Amino acid sequence: MRLYICEKPEVAKHLAAVIEPSNTPKHGYIDCGSGQIVTWCVGHLLSLKDPEDFTPELKQWRLEDLPMRWQVGYKPNPKTKAQLNVVLKLLRSASQVFSATDIDAAGQAIADELFEYAGYPSDSVSRILINDNNPKKNCKSSPTRSCSTK
Repeated sequence: MRLYICEKPEVAKHLAAVIEPSNTPKHGYIDCGSGQIVTWCVGHLLSLKDPEDFTPELKQWRLEDLPMRWQVGYKPNPKTKAQLNVVLKLLRSASQVFSATDIDAAGQAIADELFEYAGYPSDSVSRILINDNNPKKNCKSSPTRSCSTK
């Protein structure tokens, strides 16, 4: 299965329409047929672990505990845990993964955090840079570009 991971549901919807206009929306992803799936992260699916996630006593901040040092780690965002589970399940089944998160630093971080958390080798992920999710607009502005979505 080829898995495309977008940052936002809206971008996933537009990408899926380009891959296969008659796609099938599912819970947390879009099935484009022919073994192609598009899913999304809803922004940050993960958050950084807090000091108390490593040492419970650090939940109460005290001056004598400063400076604090702890490893960087990620934990599920409670608000988006259901979507995280969908993405992780799809990621485990994927034979090819394409990261289509936003082209800014936050978009890259969202993908990198996800792959690290999932234990997925990020060097096997292909990066797709999308700077506009409106294919018809791009077609109109370029006389040499075909307006076909296939």
